[in-house]
Amino acid sequence: GYLMGQLQVGSASFIAGARVEQTDTDFDAYDIVFVDGDAPNPPPQVHGNKKYTNVLPDLLMTWAIRDNLLLRAAWTNTIGRPSYEQNVPFRIFEIEEDDEDVFEGEIEAGNSDLDPLESMNYDAALEWYLEPAGLLSAGVFYKDIDNPIFNRIQVLEDEEFEGRFYSELQIQQFQNANSGEIVGVELGFQQQFTGLPGLLRGLGVSLSYTWTDSEAEVEVLGATRKVPFFLQSEHIGNVALFYELSGLELRLAYAYRSEYLDTIGDTEESDLYVDTHGQLDFKASYQFTKQASAFIQWQNINDEPLRFFSGDRSRLAENEIYSWNMLAGMSFKF
Repeated sequence: GYLMGQLQVGSASFIAGARVEQTDTDFDAYDIVFVDGDAPNPPPQVHGNKKYTNVLPDLLMTWAIRDNLLLRAAWTNTIGRPSYEQNVPFRIFEIEEDDEDVFEGEIEAGNSDLDPLESMNYDAALEWYLEPAGLLSAGVFYKDIDNPIFNRIQVLEDEEFEGRFYSELQIQQFQNANSGEIVGVELGFQQQFTGLPGLLRGLGVSLSYTWTDSEAEVEVLGATRKVPFFLQSEHIGNVALFYELSGLELRLAYAYRSEYLDTIGDTEESDLYVDTHGQLDFKASYQFTKQASAFIQWQNINDEPLRFFSGDRSRLAENEIYSWNMLAGMSFKF
């Protein structure tokens, strides 16, 4: 449920309100234990549930300083629920006997006790609409976050677990961190050069860049650690050249992001990062009629790999090479 009100004061408009959300979840999953490749069939079921209520007030302002110049500001409160895979209490436990009565094991498990991420957000942006058809924008934002969700890998050595002694046992599960903060700046520019003569008037360019500084506080092995916020790159940028005219659309775009933290380990050296990534894509489409169109997409033209490293780039953990892919098709509306 929600309650909302709107107020107009001169060239400024305000929207205030509050939203109340109650989430009630029940889960059933399997606890699958493989011992030297064998598991009971069917495996035992595991049950879980979680119930919580959130009150989310908001205040937004839009001020038309001039006809082509807008100032936007917002104070919002939001939540981010765990995904199904993170929340459902499944367990896949693989056990191999390393020596007589000594085992190695690996556990991947869900967590039905996860709390939703809660974020209080402050945003401000200035938008300048350009002639003949363009936009120049700049914005700043700050997010104060409770219960951020992160992927945790813990390695136990020479310990007893559920009646077996393990020389090494790896446990992977999503957990809640204590808190986090993200502050950033966003810049954007887009312009279609409709003033150019003839067929050139379809040309355009789009640029965007986001810088963030982030931090999260986690509990690892009884100690508090401060790490970069999870899945958050410091630098994100996009450059695109496009052409739009008479039903024809062409777009060549390059997207870049810097490395980000993917998984928390027992030490900083075992934290898993996804490396920097820069990808070139192309898309073309043509609208034959109001009902029929065709398109083609060419993705990852530059064969950019997906790389993971532990702690720093000198410890490469994984390198996945996908090459490029292409998709073409037609669509019809009836």
